Amino acid sequence: MDQIKIGKYIQKLRKEKELTQKQLADKFGITFQAVSKWESGETLPDCSILLELCEILGTNVDLLLHGGTYIVNNRKLMSIKDVEKGFTDELEKNLFKQVLEE
Repeated sequence: MDQIKIGKYIQKLRKEKELTQKQLADKFGITFQAVSKWESGETLPDCSILLELCEILGTNVDLLLHGGTYIVNNRKLMSIKDVEKGFTDELEKNLFKQVLEE
């Protein structure tokens, strides 16, 4: 894990949500200095708050712990056909096909 990359990702998401370090810290009953340490890569958030932190920041734990980068090695990737199968009605399938053609 690259703590610096994770910290920059947390900072980016926090700013996108227009939260200060203090506002984010208050949600967990911690100091803004703790959030600052996450963002500088000095420390990582405690595992007990990861799910809630991700919910607040609009991400998931996997993406957070990889600093905003999806890791694809040794993981199954979905094909376009797999995605298309997920649509239930013809209208959705047609809209999906139009997007792919653009």
